[in-house]
Amino acid sequence: MVASSSRQSDRSSGGAVRPNWIGACVLVAVILTVARTATAFAPLDKWCFVPTGCSLPPRDLVNKTETQQAAMFGKDAGKCGDGICNVVAGETCHSCSDDCGKCNITQPFTKCKNPNHFAITFDDGPSPLTENLVKTLNAAGVKATFFLIGNNAAKHPELWKAVKLAYDSGHDIGTHTYSHRSLGSTGRIDINPAVKKAMTVEEVRTELLMSDLVVEAAIGRRPRFVRLPYLEWQPLSVQAMDTYGYIPININVDSNDWRLQGPAAKPETVVAQFTKAFEEARKWDKSFISLQHDTLAHSTAAEADIIKFLKTQNVEFVPMRTCLGLDPYRAPNANPFLNDRFTKLPIIGGGNSTSTNSTDSSVVPDVSSSSSSSGGSVQSDKPAGQNLQSSAPARVTLRADAVTLLVAVFVVAMVAL
Repeated sequence: MVASSSRQSDRSSGGAVRPNWIGACVLVAVILTVARTATAFAPLDKWCFVPTGCSLPPRDLVNKTETQQAAMFGKDAGKCGDGICNVVAGETCHSCSDDCGKCNITQPFTKCKNPNHFAITFDDGPSPLTENLVKTLNAAGVKATFFLIGNNAAKHPELWKAVKLAYDSGHDIGTHTYSHRSLGSTGRIDINPAVKKAMTVEEVRTELLMSDLVVEAAIGRRPRFVRLPYLEWQPLSVQAMDTYGYIPININVDSNDWRLQGPAAKPETVVAQFTKAFEEARKWDKSFISLQHDTLAHSTAAEADIIKFLKTQNVEFVPMRTCLGLDPYRAPNANPFLNDRFTKLPIIGGGNSTSTNSTDSSVVPDVSSSSSSSGGSVQSDKPAGQNLQSSAPARVTLRADAVTLLVAVFVVAMVAL
């Protein structure tokens, strides 16, 4: 009875209210934290249509990117003409040139900018074959380019060692999107025939950002070169990639190694098909980008002989950075969401990336030119471009936080009662 009386006395005198206020304050903190870190990435089932599902990139990198995105764009969709190229709201250089500027890239690159340059590329990796392929290329003194499928790499982190070996050896690492869904008008993904519609701008953006994070986990850099799945594209997807700061890359020499099945899947057949494709391309072009797959044993086994053949043709082997004269990766402190030409936007927050002169992908190589320059130079890798926060989105964020705070105060009052 005494204890009961004591508890009743505390409640009547207000003593028991303190725990309620403590709990309410914790609730406020949770609400504000959730509000500030809410993701703008679409749920997996809204963009990844792999039947067996997609494996997400490392969660810490996803969290970091979501936080950066919130700081950059706030929680308001914004509108065209507000001075912010808000890609979260779907703005691109095509849909909102007032904010995003004019589009610079109208179609994917299919050849190098300088005559006689040959860029060997591999798609769909990494695979258990990648490491030995890298060693074969290294032994031959050839630098190539690897375009990774983000989901494949995320599911097999044991293969990141091979990716890192390629990167450390001077080969370029690009992305082949996350799920290998077409960037063309059908939006197809062959392992899921039910998908029959073109990707939205948000789906394109999510596929590329997620793939970035897996490549970053493997090599510590975010790629800018994109090999288009099925070699398909449409103006909308190219305009989106231009806005985001990616370089779309196609080919003019196709080995068609993937078509070889069963007994026909032999290295010598790959060499024969590669030779024929090269000779055909040479009728029209003076520089070349080829396609093979480092997931196919008959193709990787053919590489030494392909290199021997190409050496008899007196071509110069180059990685994609030299082929196009562009940097394959974003600078360490560069904007992860936008092309670096958006340096005109106001900058706030930490970081020293305040340069207003872009030396990035807005400088598009003339791939039809017969320039006599070496093509070996690479665009600056110094931190450049807009920082992760701009003044207008920051104000939007503050307004959103203020509304959230009012809601939280109301919740506190209700709990206290």
